[in-house]
Amino acid sequence: MFGVIQTNNETFIKKQRYVRIVGTISAFILLLLTFFAAFPPVDSTNDAEALTSTPASTILTMTSASTSANLDLVVANANGTFSSSSASEMAQFSVATNNYTGYKLFVSSTNDTKQLTNSTSGTALESVAYATDAGLFGGDTATSLNNKWGYKPSKYNSVANTDFLPAPTTSASTLDETNSANSTANNYTIALGARADYSTIPGTYTNTFVLTAVANNISSTVNFNDNTNDSTVANLPASISSNTTSTSVALPTTIPTRTGYTFAGWCDTVTTVNANGTTTCNSTVYPASTTTTTSYLDFIDQTASSNIANLYAMWDINSYNVTVNFAGSGVSSVAFTASGQTSRSVTASGGTASLVYNVPYTMTMNFADGYEFESWALNSSSYGTLSSTSTNPATFIIKASNSAIITATGKKIITMQDVTYNQCTATGLTATDVRDSNTYTIKRLGDGNCWMTQNLRFKGTNLNPTTTNVSSARTITYSSKFSSLDDAIIRDSGNTTNGVWYNYAAATAMSIIGNENRTEATESICPKGWRLPVRAELDGITSYSSSFAPVAGGMYDINGALVNTSKGYWWSSTTGYGSYYRFNLEYDGNSLSVNGTDARYEGYYVRCIKSTMQNISSTEIAAMNNGDTTTRPDARDEQEYTIAKINGQLWMTRNLNLAGNTTLNSSTSNVTSSYTLPASSTSGFSDDSTAYVYNSGSTSCGDNSPCYSYYSYAAATAGTNPSSGDATSDICPKGWRLPTRAEFSTLISSYSTGSALTGLPFLAVYGGLYYNSSFSYGGSIGRYLSSTVCNLSDACYLDLHSSNADVYGGIKRSGYSVRCVKS
Repeated sequence: MFGVIQTNNETFIKKQRYVRIVGTISAFILLLLTFFAAFPPVDSTNDAEALTSTPASTILTMTSASTSANLDLVVANANGTFSSSSASEMAQFSVATNNYTGYKLFVSSTNDTKQLTNSTSGTALESVAYATDAGLFGGDTATSLNNKWGYKPSKYNSVANTDFLPAPTTSASTLDETNSANSTANNYTIALGARADYSTIPGTYTNTFVLTAVANNISSTVNFNDNTNDSTVANLPASISSNTTSTSVALPTTIPTRTGYTFAGWCDTVTTVNANGTTTCNSTVYPASTTTTTSYLDFIDQTASSNIANLYAMWDINSYNVTVNFAGSGVSSVAFTASGQTSRSVTASGGTASLVYNVPYTMTMNFADGYEFESWALNSSSYGTLSSTSTNPATFIIKASNSAIITATGKKIITMQDVTYNQCTATGLTATDVRDSNTYTIKRLGDGNCWMTQNLRFKGTNLNPTTTNVSSARTITYSSKFSSLDDAIIRDSGNTTNGVWYNYAAATAMSIIGNENRTEATESICPKGWRLPVRAELDGITSYSSSFAPVAGGMYDINGALVNTSKGYWWSSTTGYGSYYRFNLEYDGNSLSVNGTDARYEGYYVRCIKSTMQNISSTEIAAMNNGDTTTRPDARDEQEYTIAKINGQLWMTRNLNLAGNTTLNSSTSNVTSSYTLPASSTSGFSDDSTAYVYNSGSTSCGDNSPCYSYYSYAAATAGTNPSSGDATSDICPKGWRLPTRAEFSTLISSYSTGSALTGLPFLAVYGGLYYNSSFSYGGSIGRYLSSTVCNLSDACYLDLHSSNADVYGGIKRSGYSVRCVKS
């Protein structure tokens, strides 16, 4: 209510020029009406996800400084006037803009078109038709303004005003207007002015006026950013635009979706994507809601006439259970790590790991002793990506599925100690020395033997027969006495190619020392299963200089000086031209040659060799002394056999252990055509013309080896032989054969008693026999069949008792032990 205005006419004196009319406002009441503004409803026909807004909080306020004012009517001339100019008589109020972008302040009446009306007579003062200054409004000559009135605000368009304005009409009249933010309240006073003809009968003039403050509209657009380049995002809300006075916008409750992620709300700044797949908002988070309308406030700039606000989707990555298989593969555990996340591991039995979608995980295999990495495998690319599958660790990113199965596989480490001859091919491979984890390349060269193609680098002092080519555990004390044959000396080049120099005492693990020593070195610093090459093997390698990969690193002389650095030298196991010397392989930078005049106190390289029973040459046999032994694997199954030279021949000192159902061929066995042994059985042995093999596991024909019938170890070829003579084929390694009856007789004559055969070097065993589906005599007798057929039904065999040994004939279907011989 702007005010209620009343005027009274007390006297009129015709000749008196001045009549004082005291006008009193019975009530000048300023009522503040609050303005509420809000965004209008959003047009849902254009955006199905938009929601109707609700009224926001008041954003403009008006406060009254004075609730009433007295207006004095001053008769200035015959026409009469009144006005108010005193601040205490003016209506006063203020407008608080709340730092908003702008507003309009209106004054209006509520009940008629003439505004100021005599409540008794119904007559009214009319509004001034145009603005005029205060002087003109109250001047004597402005008769045209008689019976008209107006008002004068202290400000108009936020600028001080000196003019009277037309009185308000029923439709709102602008009192003041701003188009930009005003951080302080705009304080106002209202002065009323009226011009009345003295002949007019004054009465009571009343009306009610309303002040209204209206905020300027703001154009605003809210954009929704999916905050990712992922093409799987769906249900992203369309932009919302408005042109209202609201400071809030109701965002849609429709939840965006993204494969593998959960929507986590909106952020009014670009989010930080963490390594663990979650997002961090560094400003204000507006949580997601699926059930209620949520208003998002305070992201519109109230000082701007238009706004573009961007809200960025926040995503929390989903987790999935991925099955990891590795039980029984030599892998002890698998660990998954990603930046910012805790490691997830699985036990050796296999299991599941909860992984986060689309996060790169580093997967690491941990291995049981004796195993190393072999491969990673993923059941399908539909479930994720697996990179670096040929290495450990690898990287895995899961897709939106919990069906991913990762298989982690370890493989038995190829060690120098365990590598087989058959694994050693011309292509070559890398093997690890378990003693110090040094690795070496090994190849089968043109001579048929497996050679190290790098120099040995082992420098250990504690040797044992489980890892080193020694017969018993020992400790080596290295010294610097190059002139001594009894001291072990090594020199380290610090170069992985050149390796280590050893004097002969060190190279043979202290087994060859002393001034007079022509013994063949059977022990060495080499890994178990490897040895120093014999002289004949040095001769055989000279034609393969390139594949041997020699290095010219020199040697250490008697004074401990490194000399002849343009050459290379390697030890053998064979004595040289004198007790102080050993044969060695020499490299002059172009070719290899063999030398037998190198002193044992000098420092040379070591290359170890692995060969098989099938590779032993007649030259090597000739170089061995009676009683000398060596150990070689059978190339067919890698079974290791100790071999001794007895009576100028090589004999196996352990029973043949060739499993039933093994297929033999002429490249590795003493046969002319392919032959398959029968499977091991505890039945049979019922006729002389059938091959049988017996090995129950708990009992055997000694040395845990099978009992073979004659047709078995004669490889089923004896049936073509006459009733006497020797079998021409058998199950011995190629180059070896069954001993003849005469050779057994010679062997017996070399020993004083039958029991002596159980000692070195032959080491016979009382293996028993298998006959008529029954095993017997284990531990009391030993029988070894020969290649000789005594008659149609009997094969000759060595019969061994504790008191005597002799050669007899036995039925061919009996199961006996086998020892092979090589001449």
